Amino acid sequence: MRFIELTEEESILVENLYKNSDSSVVRERCMFLRLSVQKKSMMEISRIMEVGRLRVTLFFNAWEQAENLSEKQKTLSIKTGRGAKLKLDPVKDILPDLVKENSRNLNVVLNILEREHEIKITKPTLRNFLK
Repeated sequence: MRFIELTEEESILVENLYKNSDSSVVRERCMFLRLSVQKKSMMEISRIMEVGRLRVTLFFNAWEQAENLSEKQKTLSIKTGRGAKLKLDPVKDILPDLVKENSRNLNVVLNILEREHEIKITKPTLRNFLK
């Protein structure tokens, strides 16, 4: 069994972020810590929070490896750079012109993107980008 012991500063930080954070990930990870302080095992925490045990384990590892309070605070949030990358970013300047020229048929625009720019996307992706 593995528990996280929090210093006074850490517990104040965790409580404050749990109550005031807009991010559900930060609140969830704060709850992991709060439950661990209450001597709940990682299996119990994963059952209570309805997440996998590995998720709790990896977070605890990151928390323990952080050396100071600011690094520990960074482990509570998601790292930057995650999420979907925009495929159409390189051609966002020429895309409106392509759509104007071929406004009736998006298949032509898709073919041009695939042939000339090596970008393969679907019609719904193109429509969402143009909105």
